[in-house]
Amino acid sequence: MKEINDDIKNKIMIDVLLNAQIHNGSPNAKVVLGSLLGKNPELRPLAKQINIEVQKFVDEINSWDRTKISNTLIDLAPNAMKETQARKDKKSEQRKEQKKGLPDLANALKGKVRVRYAPDPSKFPHLGQGMNYMINHMYAKKYDGYVLLRFDDTNPEKVDPIYYDAIKDGLKWLGCEWDEEVKASNFINEMYDMTTELIEKRELYFCSCEPLEFNEKKDEGLPCKHRNLETKIHTENFKGMLSGEIKKGEGVIRLKGVLGSNNLNMRDPVMFRISDVKHPFVDEKYRVWPLYDFESAFFEMKYNITHVIRSGEFGQMREELQTYLIELMGGLKPEFISFGRFNIQGSPTSGRVIRELVNEGVVSGWDDLRLLTLQALKRRGIHPKTAKLLIEEASITAKNSTIAWVTLESISRSLLDETARRLYMVIDPLMVEIDGIEDGNIELPFHPEIKDYGVRKMNITKRVYISSEDLNFKEGDIIRLKDFCNIKIIKIGEKIHADFESKEVIKGVAKIQWVNDDFKEIKLLDPKLLYPIKNEIDKNSMKSTFGYVENNILNLELDTIVQFERIGFAKLQNIDNEITGHFIHRF
Repeated sequence: MKEINDDIKNKIMIDVLLNAQIHNGSPNAKVVLGSLLGKNPELRPLAKQINIEVQKFVDEINSWDRTKISNTLIDLAPNAMKETQARKDKKSEQRKEQKKGLPDLANALKGKVRVRYAPDPSKFPHLGQGMNYMINHMYAKKYDGYVLLRFDDTNPEKVDPIYYDAIKDGLKWLGCEWDEEVKASNFINEMYDMTTELIEKRELYFCSCEPLEFNEKKDEGLPCKHRNLETKIHTENFKGMLSGEIKKGEGVIRLKGVLGSNNLNMRDPVMFRISDVKHPFVDEKYRVWPLYDFESAFFEMKYNITHVIRSGEFGQMREELQTYLIELMGGLKPEFISFGRFNIQGSPTSGRVIRELVNEGVVSGWDDLRLLTLQALKRRGIHPKTAKLLIEEASITAKNSTIAWVTLESISRSLLDETARRLYMVIDPLMVEIDGIEDGNIELPFHPEIKDYGVRKMNITKRVYISSEDLNFKEGDIIRLKDFCNIKIIKIGEKIHADFESKEVIKGVAKIQWVNDDFKEIKLLDPKLLYPIKNEIDKNSMKSTFGYVENNILNLELDTIVQFERIGFAKLQNIDNEITGHFIHRF
């Protein structure tokens, strides 16, 4: 019988390692055998012997950690892992595009699509709004289109300068881009000119009815007493609103809509009202302000927006009104695309609810680590690409989507895993004294695949520390200090006594996280869901976790994201006198 030589064994080893790399350290013998014989048909006569060797390598590698798998594969076949991962990534992207992706836009041509972000600068943006922006950004990229950033700041009673920069910062963090930026408040005079023109065309009119009186007429589909007055009267009254002759509450400008329409939005809605509140950017220059529908229609017309892509809360009724206004202004009707709201299970996305939590002191501010504002997510360390992948995961439909926190967390963790530096940490530490251990040090990579990060050195000390939660062994057991050595437990008391056993990996031996005697203390905030149960706030949703961490943490910079192996991802906030930070995700 022909024997299997070292060259064949090397091929088998590489294929098992590649399979383990793809399947998170758990290679599949049958898959490896099929792949190997498919690529090397000349080996088929040796299938029986090869199957035995494959199983041997699989059994051995099953006891390895991912770092050892990656390093061994890099040594044996430097290009194989990269090529395999690239194929895997390409197939994954293809599957995502086929399964989810962005549905095509109606009447969309490459280079001709024009979309807009239209944030209201009255609050900090939350994840739901961020996903709205991201959808527009993705479509603009898909069609090589134009993006307008338009601040809808025509309600001086709510506008605050802090929100303009917060919105732009959030957009940049998400990776959204735009071609032009405008404030609606800078175009008030142009909107006044349009208003005057539409009054003269008898499309707008001045109304001084009491709200109750007007609504009674509206409900019956009847005109108010001002609707059909001479155009001159409406023009003069509009001038009176602008000059201050007409006071707040004494009159508004209405659209001459369709009184018999089933859509109540079409029954002579208000287009302009008076507010004497000082605007943060235009001061007291204006006192007559457009409402959202007029302002929005004006800008869709002015900037030739081809596709209005927004959440479905605006509704078809609103679309009818805005289309009506755009056409009155001489613009072309855009395509309106509505999608459902994105809600995250266990966390508020409503700006109103978040503001209440802030005002009541339930959370520390709009960037509280437990919130889903873009500022909070950025501060926490959530990967910014998460929003884009959530959109692809949830797909774009007209129905509201409730996304589980674990889904968001899973996506972010996977992204962070690609670049986060590795460190050892133990929680609620227990001392272990080891007899028979030799002096020296070990070197471990900061990342299993990113060599530019360099290595971290750890001195071998007689005393080490493990997490109390790992105390699930008994006297006489052999355990492995991860990536270091095997020890035999001699006695368990206030501290644990052990003997050095060996360095090589022993199959079936439990691996224990550890730090040496050169540890540094660390304190981490541990944010949880605000609403683990619907509408019920968890008062203990922010806790602190104490532990020891290897002293290589001193070589890292503030805001570095690290993976404390088998514990979670964390962001460092202070490394000087006291090492602090917070968890981004726990395992």
